[in-house]
Amino acid sequence: MCHTWRAMVASNADKLLEEAGIQRHLGLEVDWTTVARAFEDEDRYEKALECWESASEDYPDDAYVWRDRGALLTYLRRYLESIECLDRALELKPDFAEAWADRNKAFAGLDQWVEKRRPSKLRTRIFEEVGSCELRLHVFVKQRLQRELGSEKKGWWLQGIPKEIRDKCRERWELDHGEENDEFNFADMTDLIKILDKNWPLFLEEARKAESSKKSLLELLNQLRDIRNRVMHPERRIKRQDLEFALEATNVIERFTPSG
Repeated sequence: MCHTWRAMVASNADKLLEEAGIQRHLGLEVDWTTVARAFEDEDRYEKALECWESASEDYPDDAYVWRDRGALLTYLRRYLESIECLDRALELKPDFAEAWADRNKAFAGLDQWVEKRRPSKLRTRIFEEVGSCELRLHVFVKQRLQRELGSEKKGWWLQGIPKEIRDKCRERWELDHGEENDEFNFADMTDLIKILDKNWPLFLEEARKAESSKKSLLELLNQLRDIRNRVMHPERRIKRQDLEFALEATNVIERFTPSG
């Protein structure tokens, strides 16, 4: 019974849309409000939005059309578009109380959306800690490769950096329009892990000072990279333990990458 009723509503909305298209083609006045609300009644909101867009094209000076279009956009959480529509409604009808209320609702929704994506103090602290580790490791790896294999490109770059990483760095450098003067600056944590794996004998002295084996250090860096990836995505959960691990990793990396 319910399924049959919904099918009838859907058929009615589609029929209304078909009739509206004919009327519009003939230059006749179209009641887009009825068509749009028919689609809204059956939860076909994208189709309803298309109708409101057509209505605002046909009746650009109708404040009620702009207000209804904005209200639907707010419901769909498309807040910036909603505010634009509601601003247009208020431009046409400054005393439009319903449009003012809907505009406030859209701004409240936008504020909540932004707040949810704002980095927390914990997320920011982890990001800074991991970034510092990665930068320190990046500088040290390059310096060690240059010392052991030669500072010219034919030395540290061609012998120490796997070809797949050289190619990736080159692609990233080109996408950045070559503004950086060193392609190696585009190596990320995953690349550094692979470089260490390939050239591990060159880092044995530092590994002993840091009391780290190849396996333990690379596992630490892999976990640090995974934490960094989660921190970079606001939707992904982080924990206090992630910061504690990042701080422990910092101590290890500082021993592994002595300055001076």
